[in-house]
Amino acid sequence: MNITLRYIKPSDIADYIRWITTETEWCDWDAPWEAGDNDAFVARQKSNLEKSPEVYSKLEIDTLDGRHIGWVSSYNIKNDQNKTAVGIDIPAVTDRGKGYGKNALTLFMAYLFGYKNILYTQTWSGNTPMIRLAEKIGFVETSRIKNVREVRGKRYDALTFAITKEDFFARFPLLSCNSGAETSSAPQISSRLQNQLQFLIEADKMKSVFRQTLLLDKSREETNAEHSWHFALMAMTLSEYAAFEISLFRVIKMAILHDLVEIYAGDTPAFDTAGNEDKEAREIEAADRLFSLLPPQQAAEYRSLWEEFDKMETHDAIYAAAVDRLLPFLSNHLTDGHSWVKFGVGADKVYERIAPVKVALPALWGFVEDAIQQGINNGFIRSRQ
Repeated sequence: MNITLRYIKPSDIADYIRWITTETEWCDWDAPWEAGDNDAFVARQKSNLEKSPEVYSKLEIDTLDGRHIGWVSSYNIKNDQNKTAVGIDIPAVTDRGKGYGKNALTLFMAYLFGYKNILYTQTWSGNTPMIRLAEKIGFVETSRIKNVREVRGKRYDALTFAITKEDFFARFPLLSCNSGAETSSAPQISSRLQNQLQFLIEADKMKSVFRQTLLLDKSREETNAEHSWHFALMAMTLSEYAAFEISLFRVIKMAILHDLVEIYAGDTPAFDTAGNEDKEAREIEAADRLFSLLPPQQAAEYRSLWEEFDKMETHDAIYAAAVDRLLPFLSNHLTDGHSWVKFGVGADKVYERIAPVKVALPALWGFVEDAIQQGINNGFIRSRQ
């Protein structure tokens, strides 16, 4: 998790004053048909400082570095205690799209499911970000009242969604430890271990990201997870041929981490010219999102290793890059030039791509040159112009 939840404290009031007076874009989404009373809004937040309820209906959202970014809350629909709805507000646009909202709302829901067997959320048909969030969490639409909400001169539907406790914990099993039925104090529902476990669960998606490279039996394309395993194994096996001193442990870390961002960014084939145009931007955005799931120090370590590998400036990174590129080269050599043929690659591009092998693993360069020549002779690689 990249956030924590806590009860309100006096220093939060300044944030609420700022959010209701100057940083007000969020008001365009949160029940914008209701007339706002700034003083009453701030007064409600101050009143929460005096409360110590058995079940908290509102908690504050902090990033892991302690920055206050919003709140989660609950209320009873039409004062029916059996129909509790949840909501979330993250006022700053710059704090959205980073997973904070989903993490905060699911943590809060896990807490409330200690007391409830079903939870609801309500919104309007023009609030697409909230609708997407509800669907990601697993809410199912249960009610739609047509054209009852007017926002900026246009009519919208009123929507109600629901999810059962059983369905929620089937989707988020790790959060079951945050069920709040056994506590009467504000839940401390984020921990280093939970962050790490959530990261590892997210990393499972690597097993579903397919690359252009074929398995050597040509039965299918390999996944990123398979490639990363083979990368680590090859780095270990060929380390005696490294042209310079390396830290094999650091290289193996790079092997495991180097393609993780493709969980969100997708695989970009090396010879796909168009796909590589925005690759850097996509992968940086993905790295921001993925590594933020970890505790800060671990996130910084993983991010640093990922960036070091990408820059190819250190001995460890150059060796790692050589092995990373040798694997698909070997696959192409043994699968009738699969991706070479697919992308119409010329010998100059193949030599350019495989060049780190000449620097880091010169003992293998003779094999590389022979394989390229065979590829040219067999028509898998276009000869140099």
